[in-house]
Amino acid sequence: MTGDDEPWVTRRTALRTAAGSVAAGVVGAGTATAQGGVDYGGWFGGSTGGETATFDGTVDRTGEDAITVDVGAEGNGGSYAFSPTAVRVDPGTTITFEWVSDTHNVLIEDQPSDADWGGVESIENSGFSHEHTFETEGVYKYYCQPHLALGMKGAVVVGGSGGTAGGGGGGSGSESGGGGESAGGSSPALTFAFQLLGGAVAAAIAVVLGVTAWVFLNYDEVTTGDESESMAARTPTESVFESGVVRDLGHDDYDPYGTATLIAIYLGIISLLWVFMYFVEFLGGGPTVIG
Repeated sequence: MTGDDEPWVTRRTALRTAAGSVAAGVVGAGTATAQGGVDYGGWFGGSTGGETATFDGTVDRTGEDAITVDVGAEGNGGSYAFSPTAVRVDPGTTITFEWVSDTHNVLIEDQPSDADWGGVESIENSGFSHEHTFETEGVYKYYCQPHLALGMKGAVVVGGSGGTAGGGGGGSGSESGGGGESAGGSSPALTFAFQLLGGAVAAAIAVVLGVTAWVFLNYDEVTTGDESESMAARTPTESVFESGVVRDLGHDDYDPYGTATLIAIYLGIISLLWVFMYFVEFLGGGPTVIG
């Protein structure tokens, strides 16, 4: 501070401020170029499936007659990405989708109302390819069904369109590079399904452990009472020869403790098999027990 308590600025501070302003302007311009003013309607966020971590703006490939999009490229935690994730092309451009890893398909989420792209519904492996010539201007959204929850989604922008596709769409609001509506977001239905799955497994394990612990803690007391009553009615000779028998159940006798333990164990086994079945169906690309 100066003698009259007014703030002062050094030359170094002024230079730093100017440099920061220039850098911010460059970053802002780059972001605007990458986004290209395209409104994906929350597609790359968590509104549908998982968040697409590989989305970092729209790649401009205008001026080219044909381009290639890799299916199953590295990203989103494995070979679960389209590369480029979002691309802009001119009307009439032919895009070849080449499978570079296994167990993927290309399903259409949204496209202009008069477009005719059919995608690839069957699950295909590395070496397969599919091409389509995009004539109708607009935004095309597509995804891989087996890996939608992991964020394997893509988009093609044909022409100068900056709005959402004409045939509907999910969510609202424009996208920015690297994310969507919420960072790290996921589908509410998917989140609920995983919570339900975890709760069921935890409950089954808790029941098994609880019933087993109760039986072990109370078994001596129960059997001691039954043995005392039976020993009082026996002769000394019977007591000597049968003292080693703690509990003798007849063929039709009912043991509630053993039955409860077996039921708990069965519930635990069923829960574990259910979890195993879900992951097998998920990895196989088919419908799972939670949809």
